[in-house]
Amino acid sequence: MWAVTTYLVAGSPDWGDWTAIRAVARTFLPGDRVVLGNMRGAEVMMHRVLTEFRDTRRRDVTVVLHPIDWVKHEPADGGKNPAGHLRNATVLGFKPRAMVYFAHEPDRIPLLADLLDRCLAAGVLAYEWNDFVTAQTRGDERGA
Repeated sequence: MWAVTTYLVAGSPDWGDWTAIRAVARTFLPGDRVVLGNMRGAEVMMHRVLTEFRDTRRRDVTVVLHPIDWVKHEPADGGKNPAGHLRNATVLGFKPRAMVYFAHEPDRIPLLADLLDRCLAAGVLAYEWNDFVTAQTRGDERGA
């Protein structure tokens, strides 16, 4: 039996590839925990697919929504809102084994690039979705 594993899932707000989302969702094992920011695009899509899977009892994956609280961190002086960067720092507290992202050019999405940088600095594996599916299928990601 596999140990429970935590994954971060993030991606482009413009992501629309349901096949990719489902491919990654199918790799999660019962008991795994998936932390999502619940932003439009890839994150909302993943939440929907994992909820559908749970409803049909195909997967028993725990979903943790950890959205950005833009209002709570709104600067009084109208400056740049740090909420996204603060959320990115706190999700590492979930001790993820890996991060999976859905974006063709993650460096062009500032908060995704920030999360990738933080994961890599913390020693968290980061995979583009298709590489993650390959690693999971071969057993590489779980150390098999």
